[in-house]
Amino acid sequence: MDFSKLRLSSFKSFVEPIEIDIKDGLTGVVGPNGCGKSNLVEAIRWVMGEASYKSMRASSMEGVIFQGTQNRPSRNSAEVSLVLNNKDRDAPLMCNDTDLIEVTRRIEREAGSVYKLNGNDIRARDIQMLFADASTGARSPSLVRQGQIQELIDQKPNERRRILEDAAGISGLHVRRHEAELRIKSAETNIDRLDDILKELSSQVRSLNKQSREANRYKNISEKIRETEVLLLGIKYKNIDTECKENEERLHSLNVEHQNIVRNISNKKTEELNIQDALPKQKREANESSAILQRLIIEMERFDNDQVQSERRGQELDDLITTTNLQLKREIQILDDINNNVIGDGRGDDFNEDEIKLNIEKKESLIIDIEKQINDLTKLLAEKDALEGLIGDNVDATNSLIENLEVMPGYEKALDALLGDELYHSLDTKTDIHWRKNLISENTQSLPDGCKPFLNYVKGSDVLIDRLSQTGVVDKEDGEVVFSKLSYGQRIVSKEGDLWRWDGLVVSAGAPGSAAERLGQRNRLIEIYEEIKGFENNFGDIKGLKAQVSDTHNDLSDLRLSYEKLKLNKKNIAEVAKRKDVAMEQTSILKNRIKKFEDEKISFDKEPEDIDAKKINLSEKISSSRKKANEDNDKLTELENDLRNVTLKIRELSDDESSLREGKGRIEVSLESNKERLLEIIDLIEKEHQQDSSKFMEELDVSLGHENEDEMQLTIDRLKREREDLGGVNLKAEEEAEEIKERISEIKTERDDLVEAIKKLRTGINDLNKEGRQRMQRAFHEVNEKFQDVFKKFFGGGNAELQFIDSDDPLEAGLEVFAQLPGKKLIEMSSLSGGEKGLVSLSLIFAVFLTNPSPICVLDEVDAALDDSNVEKFCDLIEDISSNVKTRFLVITHHPLTMARMDRLYGVTMQEKGVSQLVSVDLNVAEKIRNIA
Repeated sequence: MDFSKLRLSSFKSFVEPIEIDIKDGLTGVVGPNGCGKSNLVEAIRWVMGEASYKSMRASSMEGVIFQGTQNRPSRNSAEVSLVLNNKDRDAPLMCNDTDLIEVTRRIEREAGSVYKLNGNDIRARDIQMLFADASTGARSPSLVRQGQIQELIDQKPNERRRILEDAAGISGLHVRRHEAELRIKSAETNIDRLDDILKELSSQVRSLNKQSREANRYKNISEKIRETEVLLLGIKYKNIDTECKENEERLHSLNVEHQNIVRNISNKKTEELNIQDALPKQKREANESSAILQRLIIEMERFDNDQVQSERRGQELDDLITTTNLQLKREIQILDDINNNVIGDGRGDDFNEDEIKLNIEKKESLIIDIEKQINDLTKLLAEKDALEGLIGDNVDATNSLIENLEVMPGYEKALDALLGDELYHSLDTKTDIHWRKNLISENTQSLPDGCKPFLNYVKGSDVLIDRLSQTGVVDKEDGEVVFSKLSYGQRIVSKEGDLWRWDGLVVSAGAPGSAAERLGQRNRLIEIYEEIKGFENNFGDIKGLKAQVSDTHNDLSDLRLSYEKLKLNKKNIAEVAKRKDVAMEQTSILKNRIKKFEDEKISFDKEPEDIDAKKINLSEKISSSRKKANEDNDKLTELENDLRNVTLKIRELSDDESSLREGKGRIEVSLESNKERLLEIIDLIEKEHQQDSSKFMEELDVSLGHENEDEMQLTIDRLKREREDLGGVNLKAEEEAEEIKERISEIKTERDDLVEAIKKLRTGINDLNKEGRQRMQRAFHEVNEKFQDVFKKFFGGGNAELQFIDSDDPLEAGLEVFAQLPGKKLIEMSSLSGGEKGLVSLSLIFAVFLTNPSPICVLDEVDAALDDSNVEKFCDLIEDISSNVKTRFLVITHHPLTMARMDRLYGVTMQEKGVSQLVSVDLNVAEKIRNIA
């Protein structure tokens, strides 16, 4: 078979239908990167039966359909066809009756792929077998895609053996052997199923024999059941008829009782309505009484507030009168001095104005200093109170370890890092957790250099002597150095709170713990005690300082008066007279002000008496209003209780009525059910026994006797269980048993045929394996010889060989490649350089191809990694193969040397983005035209 044409339509980027003539010689395909050249190779592989969408570089098999561009819509189907020339009639039997063979694969969205051979539907497996027998196919070495050279290099020996299988032409044998194995597995499954069927049929024969023996017993039991059911039917008729009469009598009695309860409920509801009518009025009266009482209480509270305000205003007036009297006294003193010629008589010369001014400034400065001292002492006392609230009034208030330690300020965080919550344990040995002195006879370990014992900074309890003596204090930056020198049981800490322990534990400084805070607070409280004590020793207590401030204010007032007198003595008479007028005017104003304050004071003194009188009157009103509100609320409560009792009684009567109604309902339902059952029994008697019910009961009356309905039903159930225990009884069991025996005989014959078929299939598989091994051995030797020849052509000498490894069976062994480059030793291919590996792999591919040539060879940019010299060798080789074995080559290339050696070229362009187009030129014809020209 010769590949002659390739047709594509809507396959990937080839949206328009194209046709490529695959003629004798070398056909080249060129074009820029991304134009869709490799899509031609994928189209050939796809039509040959490629089933992996990943090999098609798609996310699904529908990805091979044209997806559309900005200017063109997507397509719903794609189709690829290969036309083969079969003039030599060397195709498989399925299609060897025509000169042309056309293989077509078509895919539609959401419908999957279909294959056609000369227009007829065919299975994908048959297409794969067709090309496998022709030494080609979707995974054949004759279709060398991009990257396949590298894949061959990276393959494991077992995977690399497949290329030798293709050379041996046993791919079809593998497929047939796999089909035979599947048939064997299916036949074995059928044999197992037939064995299960035989077991089941044998069991059925035994069951039918048993059913035949039990048929008579089944008939006898059924007859007993029928007789007992007739008798039970009569008893049920009689019992149900009696129960219906009793239900009718009980229903009449319940109807009378129900009417009485309904009447009582109606009376109670009338009483409930009367109470509900009276209830809103009583609620209004109770609310009005409560509102009046509340208003009176609010008014009493207002009087209390007014009385408090009056007392406060009276105190303010007393203070104003006192202050104004002091001012009046001062003005009067000034007038007396003026009238007595104290001011302006020349005696002021004995006073030293600068001295008085200096004394005033000293007194003012003294007042500021004392007030500052008072503020400082107040702050210390406030801080003392706050700390005592946190840790107790006494720094030694508890017997915990932390309260018995004296820590040098600044080392609290270090002690907290060392002991943490252990500081809060008690020193009392009677408690569950406590500290006590542990006597150690001798401690020979000394701390490392560069640290001081922590014992020097902590005092107050001897229980920590051993711990503190084996703990050193270091600077933070020296901790890591000293840490490496620690002995067993030793620790080091920093003032910042870092801890390094001998066993490797390191704790970095962080927020201070509760122990550090408590120690800091305790140290601060002791400092405050000392500061307060020193302050009181130097300046006195708060009371003394306040008294000193008061005395200094009095002295300052006298000094200011003297200073003002001195200043007045130095002024002229006019100014003295003017000051006298001012003093007289000020005196008059102050007297009027005092008179106004005293009158207001007298008014406020009388006001509490009026308020008390009003409060007494208001208290009487509150008392009577409270009494009225209580009476109205009691009446309201009584009405609500009556309403609740009536409602409860109505609910009880309603519950009784509901229970009675339910009882009536149950009796009515039971009566109706009994009537229906009675009608059913009558209907059953008339249908099954063809008798009137009264006549039926007359005939049974003699035999009814004292039979118990439940006992009879138990007898029927027992008989039915016995009948059910017999299982399904088949009166035609013997006939069915004969039919099953005939079927067993047929199944045994069918099973024997399957066993014989399995033997033949196993013999066929052995023959296939034998033939496969023979072909593999022949192919191995032929490929090895071809491999050496091609290798020498590429490398200009040297040697190369193939070897089976890991198994003696050629069908299971791995294939390893060894190469000896000119001037070098024989080594594995994995030890060669990248370029050498590529040439060796290419040599192997062509060796396989020469051993079992296929009608077509597709090479997708296999010359991309070759230099110009090797490209020439590559082109010589494929021209030689094309002329000798008549293989048609389709070469996709970028290399100018390869393009020049082609017989014809197809150019793939993408003038419209996303759409590939094909342009062709026959180089041989072009060369002839050039020669003629």
